[in-house]
Amino acid sequence: MRTWNQCLAVIVGGGLVALSSVAWAETPNELYLRAASYEHVADMPKAVYWYQQAAAVGDVDAQLHLGKLYREGKLIEQDYTQAAYYYGMAAEQGNPIGEYKLGTMYYGGQGVLQSNENAALWFKLSAAQGLLQAVHALEVMRMNGHCCNAALNVAALPRVAPIANPVAWP
Repeated sequence: MRTWNQCLAVIVGGGLVALSSVAWAETPNELYLRAASYEHVADMPKAVYWYQQAAAVGDVDAQLHLGKLYREGKLIEQDYTQAAYYYGMAAEQGNPIGEYKLGTMYYGGQGVLQSNENAALWFKLSAAQGLLQAVHALEVMRMNGHCCNAALNVAALPRVAPIANPVAWP
């Protein structure tokens, strides 16, 4: 939903002299869609700018996408610190994919100090929401002796409805 921020016309001597710029307040999703349209035409500086605007106002899709862009470094310069930052924004909002991705950054020491404890924490939060990749990551950590001294009790994790098609997220 768009709303008017301001619109000002000044009439002097019977004529329109100045009209302020019309500013629209855009929803986070509208900002994300604007960014995606720039990415579609390969204008990555503008796309990143608008993704950042959407991420700053809490759009989880923008946060996850920026994390992916910075982590992969295919369309923009690779920057693991920025990737961890944007995954962390999504994780802090309780997004299971953001939690999982941040866990992978901690486990691999990419953009953050390597920490098995932090990795396990984020994986557990994500697994508790039904993300199977996080459950698998915890099992891998356990089998490698990096966490969870006892066998991982997945059944004891609090469960919510699994997210739709988690495999679609790289």
